[in-house]
Amino acid sequence: MGKLLAYAAMEKGREVTWFPYYGAERRGGISFCTVVISSEEIASPVVAYPQSAVVLDRFSWEHFQPLVKPGGLLIINQSLVEKTSDRSDLEVYRFSFTHLAQHLGDARIANMIALGAFVEKTQIVPIAALLLALEKIFENKLVYQKNLQAIEMGRNLLIGR
Repeated sequence: MGKLLAYAAMEKGREVTWFPYYGAERRGGISFCTVVISSEEIASPVVAYPQSAVVLDRFSWEHFQPLVKPGGLLIINQSLVEKTSDRSDLEVYRFSFTHLAQHLGDARIANMIALGAFVEKTQIVPIAALLLALEKIFENKLVYQKNLQAIEMGRNLLIGR
């Protein structure tokens, strides 16, 4: 999700850092990333207080929800995060990304549904740039189509909101 967002921003000539973390302790372990997108040079990939967070699981909820800047955006996968934010200084959206992905036949694409919702809400990159990056990253047509469908599903969750 973060890598695709970073590639899409690069397609539009933006300055980008992508800083992933993958827990090595086990498959399905903790993983997250930070993506910084700017029109100016970026001094550091480290983000102490992000403007937005897409929270897909309980670990991310506990760790990142408190750090989002006041006035920021929080998008939550309510399939795996039952808690609700008591912060009134955030714009919060809750969707069942995992359940929607299972409906599409693959729970692993929950992040792509979330990405579609995030890009639709923030307009951080044009959808055309995101889809171009998707095509470049996923050369396998079946995987590409499944991810495209997931992104469109996510966008549709926020169109008109």
